[in-house]
Amino acid sequence: MTRNKTSIVVELGSTGQANPYETDPNRRITEQKDLSRGIYSATVDTNPFIVADDKGLVALPGNWGEPVAGPEEATQRDFVYKQANDAVKKLMGWQYFGDDWNAKIATEKVPVVMTGAIAFGGKQGNTGWSKQEWKDALYPVTVSHQNNSEMIAVNIFAEAYLASWSAYYQNDEMINRIAAALDFFTVAQGAIFRWRTR
Repeated sequence: MTRNKTSIVVELGSTGQANPYETDPNRRITEQKDLSRGIYSATVDTNPFIVADDKGLVALPGNWGEPVAGPEEATQRDFVYKQANDAVKKLMGWQYFGDDWNAKIATEKVPVVMTGAIAFGGKQGNTGWSKQEWKDALYPVTVSHQNNSEMIAVNIFAEAYLASWSAYYQNDEMINRIAAALDFFTVAQGAIFRWRTR
């Protein structure tokens, strides 16, 4: 689509707003009347082309937005790669994994059952909690947060391992992190859809 082109125009439009908890099947999709985070998050590192005023959404012809300037010594592509690598590093920090985590396990300050879990937002447990308190307090951010964001994080680890531009390209640590996360999921949500005994 972009080969041999210096610019492209992508037009985004809403087919409606999903209401997944609506009991009336005729109202599960309603007219889009407010800002759609899903649509506008598709523009990365640009100034807004479509803005909202008191009359609704207003397009600004000719104001296509400019990429946010990166460091002068870096190309825009390198800048985006850096941002992606920084995001992967941040997600790695949200996972209960690695030497620091293992040291806490060794001193029985944290339960081994949480190993591999990715706590959305980097939420941490309390070393004074029981194993059950860890499960109860952190289940929402390690298993069921916003359309399984934790599983998306696992996919991002895989992409980081496979992408040649990634700082984590073919890094075995990413494979180990993925395996640990999947192992956690099999324990946290087994065939009976709740914690398996461990």
